[in-house]
Amino acid sequence: PNEHYDHMTIMFEPSADQVLDHDDLFTEENTIHVVGYVQDEHAQTLLVEIENPHVQSHNRYAHITLSTAGGNGEAYAAKYSNTLLHRVAAIPEAKRVFYQVKGKNFPLVWHGVLPEAGTFAQSSACFENVQAERITVTGVYCVASAWDGEKRACSYVRENECAFCKFMKAGPCRKTFQAWEKCVASAKDEGSGDSFIDTCAAQTLQLKECIDAHPDYYTVLNQDDDDDDDDD
Repeated sequence: PNEHYDHMTIMFEPSADQVLDHDDLFTEENTIHVVGYVQDEHAQTLLVEIENPHVQSHNRYAHITLSTAGGNGEAYAAKYSNTLLHRVAAIPEAKRVFYQVKGKNFPLVWHGVLPEAGTFAQSSACFENVQAERITVTGVYCVASAWDGEKRACSYVRENECAFCKFMKAGPCRKTFQAWEKCVASAKDEGSGDSFIDTCAAQTLQLKECIDAHPDYYTVLNQDDDDDDDDD
C-alpha cells in the first residue's frame, strides 16, 4: 500500500488572500481528535475533528489518509479518502455511526457494501467510531510550500503584526474582525482616507455586535473606558 499519514489537508491550494487570513496560525501545534476509522478495498482513513475552532478543514469531513492501495490509478489516489467518507455518509445506517449523539444509542460499527458511484466500483467497507477511546494526535499548521519535511517544522515567516490584531484574531470574533480589517485596508488603498468610517460602517457594527456578544473574552477592551469613568 501507499502510506500517506504524514499530513492532513485543511485547504487545497489556498489563494494568497486565504493564506494571509490564516498565517498568524501557522507554526502552531494543534490537537486533533480521532472520531473514527473507515476503510474499503482502496483506502484507509481516519475521520477527525480539530480542536482549534480557527483551524477547520474545508472538507465536509475532516480526515487523515492512512493508506491507499497501489496500482489503482488516479481515481484511488490519496484524495479518494474524501470520496470514501462521502460514499459511506450517503448510507443513512453508516452515517449514524459517524458522530455519537448524547442520549442516542447509536451503533459503533458499520459493515456494508458501497454501491457503484460514477467511476468508482462497488466495494465492501466498514466504519468504526472510536470517540470513546479519546485518541488524539498533534500536528503543526502550515502552508505546504513552507513545510520542511526533514526538520518536521514550518518555516513560514510572516510580517510583524500589532498586538491588538493578534488579540482580536485569537478570539471568537476572528472572522468578523478580519472582514472589518480588509474593508479598512481596501478603503485606505483606494485613497478614501478617513471615509472608511462610512464605507465600513456595516462591518464596524457587525464587529461591535460580535464583541458585545462575547464579553468574557473581550472585556479587556472596555477596561480603559471604565478607568476613564473612575477618573471623573
